[in-house]
Amino acid sequence: MKINLRLSFMALLMISMTSFGQIPNNGFENWTDDGSDNNPDFWITSNSDPFVCVSPYTPAYAGNFSMKVETFSPGFGILPGIAELDFNYSQRPNFLKACIKTNIAPGDKVILMVSMFQGDSIVASPLFCSFNVDTNINEFTCMYFPISYLSSLIPDSVNITIAAGMGNTQMGTYIIVDELSFEDALDIAEMEKNPLTQLFPNPFTDKLTIASEISDKIELINLRGEVISVPIAAHDGFTDLDTSKLPEGLYVVRVYAKNGLVSFKVIK
Repeated sequence: MKINLRLSFMALLMISMTSFGQIPNNGFENWTDDGSDNNPDFWITSNSDPFVCVSPYTPAYAGNFSMKVETFSPGFGILPGIAELDFNYSQRPNFLKACIKTNIAPGDKVILMVSMFQGDSIVASPLFCSFNVDTNINEFTCMYFPISYLSSLIPDSVNITIAAGMGNTQMGTYIIVDELSFEDALDIAEMEKNPLTQLFPNPFTDKLTIASEISDKIELINLRGEVISVPIAAHDGFTDLDTSKLPEGLYVVRVYAKNGLVSFKVIK
């Protein structure tokens, strides 16, 4: 498959020469067609003429356009669609906010990843800032994905990657994204308006809180695949997990909610 390395290099160079306070082209209003590929400004995609996996989508959540990332077939199998952004940034937000719609083929998923760096030092790693969505979201829903920091350093650069088809990689899987932003606090009113599953804080200490329309159960799973039993208390649309007795480490939380099964990687 043809990859235009020259355009990718020029896009990276242009981003590296500019300092941004927020996410460039976060509403996906600006697209550039170079005659072979039509990409959102500042973003690098896996589009490669004639194969298109990233495209403008309308109606958007806000403005004229959003970005659709979908799986595609170049003729020798099915591949994930990927959109990636690198830019200068020097703050430590608590959340990545994204207004999204999804269609997920059985066994597949879409993923949003955040990485932050200071020089060559990792400030936030995609190991703990990879947010999987494996259920259909039929209407634009603004979700808050918690950012986990590995150090107290102030970042100077950020990478955001959005990929569709990171499970079984099936045709028909896509994510539509609009109005990306970094946020310090949750908008509770907005979450109540779109009652999908949210989890915070991450990393956690003595408590994990889940905002969701729970219909069945919550599972906390360790790295050995064992389901861990912890005290659970529900209040005012939120569910608290008492994690005070858990050893430090990496866990997976699986939430069986009205909007489907949602899973999170969390760290204590």
